[in-house]
Amino acid sequence: MKASRLVIGLISLFTIFNAAAEEGFRTHYSPTGLITGETAIILEDRPGFFGTISGSLISMDQINDANGNNAANQSLYVNSPPAFSTLYQNATGSKTLNVNQTFSQTQRQVNFIGGYVTSENYWGGKFIGAVSVPYVTISRQISATVDPTQISQLQAYASANPASAPTINQMISSFKSQAASVAASKTANTQGIGDTNLIGTWSYFNGHNTKYLAGLTIIAPTGSFDQNSPLNVGFGYFTFLPSVAAFYQENNWTFAGRTSYGYNTSNSNTSYKSGDFVAFELFGSYKVPELANFGLNITQLNQITADTYTGPVTTTSTTQNPGGTSALLGTTVPIDGGQQTSYTALTPSVVVPFPSIGGVLTLQYTWMPLAKDSLHANFMQARFTKHF
Repeated sequence: MKASRLVIGLISLFTIFNAAAEEGFRTHYSPTGLITGETAIILEDRPGFFGTISGSLISMDQINDANGNNAANQSLYVNSPPAFSTLYQNATGSKTLNVNQTFSQTQRQVNFIGGYVTSENYWGGKFIGAVSVPYVTISRQISATVDPTQISQLQAYASANPASAPTINQMISSFKSQAASVAASKTANTQGIGDTNLIGTWSYFNGHNTKYLAGLTIIAPTGSFDQNSPLNVGFGYFTFLPSVAAFYQENNWTFAGRTSYGYNTSNSNTSYKSGDFVAFELFGSYKVPELANFGLNITQLNQITADTYTGPVTTTSTTQNPGGTSALLGTTVPIDGGQQTSYTALTPSVVVPFPSIGGVLTLQYTWMPLAKDSLHANFMQARFTKHF
């Protein structure tokens, strides 16, 4: 079998896996993009069944705020008990307590994908259907310490005002204990089947060098979601993702572009709705004959409607502050009209064909130079696809 005939339906469907974190800081659209390196082999879709298995390692090192900066530090209002509030303001000149936090999260994921490409043409193109089921393991570590500068201010005030020293010492102990308790409540490990992707695509190939795609992906909340848990493998809501794409191939070069629109339903468990988004991708690759395909995907996602939250505030998902904001995973964001995720991601890839067994191996790495209201992450993925 020639390498050019190793193309399978996944070329027109692409691989999806989710970078799961906390609701409000993730989307059902992977920064790795949906145009993968396999598209560089050939544009014609081969009829029949195909299967893919992919392994992913995702490392998340920080949460970025709306300006793209690390949002590790969080200001908390000091409003209880009253004695603490008055003394704290006298000692520090502030009504807020700064808490320094560190965040790290590792996600390991295996996706099992199966699909079928029709042999018949419909309106000139083939229909392709696929199902992608992920198994996800996530580990998160959170630490929190009270700003040492503010601790020093409190201690200096206690030295200058001995009568207040017992209360201030109690205050410092209480702040440190609360910070450690909050961090412990957000540190967690979980694993299980994630959200399932149901993918349908119509693919038209002009018989020469151009292909057009139109498809719909439905991401179903099959992964477990518990609003009282700090970490979940599932998102807790549906995403409907229509998209169109075009591919052009000339000699050893392939170029492609894709536009997608994501509509999210509300999470019935939390009354939280992640806003809708648009995503754009550009892809280019060069094929070294009988060796490999070298490609680069550029993905840009912009959330066009803000997250909204209409339910009661809970201690594990959000904690309301007097300013009308909510603390989600260590950063303070508005409950209404605020959070809108955006990111730019770059994914170089290498695709190696194995003609003797009718398969292709894809290796890729993703990093995010820009991310706002989003987790900042790096992705490594290996993927093997075979036609049957």
